[in-house]
Parts: sequence; structure tokens; C-alpha cells
Amino acid sequence: MDKSIEQLTIIANQLDSLGFSKNADMIDGIARKSLNLVHAQYVGVQGYWIRNSRCWQNCYRQKRADKKDMTSQEVWAECQSEYADSINDEAASNEWAKYAGKQSFEKMASTDYGKKAISKEKDYFHTKVAQKIKGGMASQDAIDITIQEGMERYASALLEEVGSLLVIAKDLRETGHEELATKTAEAANALYKDAGIGKWFEGVMS
Repeated sequence: MDKSIEQLTIIANQLDSLGFSKNADMIDGIARKSLNLVHAQYVGVQGYWIRNSRCWQNCYRQKRADKKDMTSQEVWAECQSEYADSINDEAASNEWAKYAGKQSFEKMASTDYGKKAISKEKDYFHTKVAQKIKGGMASQDAIDITIQEGMERYASALLEEVGSLLVIAKDLRETGHEELATKTAEAANALYKDAGIGKWFEGVMS
């Protein structure tokens, strides 16, 4: 990611020297926003969404294995009850966290930034799940879909920045600045790779 930001800074400086201050400011803004999004993506996805996904998956699996006479709906209801208890009760929260498995996520939540970022993701999860259930969606589907949305939302925002860079590259090419257009398109491609959704899902499956 640092290389992508460095590329964007160099391009912005070159544009500024040529008098394209508007495009230079736009690229500076894209660089700042992209860096913030990547930080939020890393802490939010790794520190909350992957952990939360594992908790739900492992809660369901363990209960299905231990209570074979229960229906899937009853198992989900028990997991929901445990999760609800974990929101405001520290002991229940520690029990819920055990479902995440061996990988530790504590380091990410140890800083003020990490705590705020994870709290933001938690609020997003609660709000979106509640909205979906209120709209008539089954709770299991609401949970699964919201987890997927949470994991993808920062990558989607980064892809919007990629689109903005490609528009600038097109404008530069049309005004005869082929070299700068190529550099801007290459920077967009590098940012696209940084935004890759797939690599975040590797953490869920590992």
C-alpha cells in the first residue's frame, strides 16, 4: 500500500508542476482517503469481521455436534442468545470470544484506534442485522449477509477511488499527456490489487 501512495504523491507533484492543480488535488485526496480506508479495512476486517464470522461459524458447528437433536433454527437461536448476552456482559463476551479459535485478535483491539474501529464495526453489524430482520429476513440470513457486507465494504470504497483515478487517466490521455496517463492508470491498478476482496476472505477460511 505504501508504494501505491508513493506513486500517487509523485503523480500529484508532477501534475502540480504542469499547472493541473485540480487533478493534483484530486489525486492527493484519493491518496489520503485510500490510506485511511486500508487502515480501517485491516483493523475492521481482521479485528472484527473475521473474528465475528468465526465465532458464529464455530458456535453453530459446536452446538450442532453436541446437540444433534436440535434443529438448525434452534441452534442459531442459541447462538443468537449467547451473542446478545456478550454485548453488555464481560464474562459472556469472553465466552463468545472463545469461539474465534486459537488466532488472537487482541493486539488489534489494544490501541485507541483499534478499539474505536472495532466498536464502529460492531455498531454497523448490530444496526444492519436489526434492519434486515425488521424487514422480514430470517435471522441466519441477516447475520450471514451482514458479515459478508462488512468484509467487503472497505474494498468497495477503495474500488470507487480506483474508478476516480481511471477517469483522471482518461482525461490526461485525451489532453496529450500520455506518460502521466499511463502512470495514473498503473497507480489505479496497484490500488485495485490493494483493495482485493479475495485476500481478506483467506483469513476467514484459514
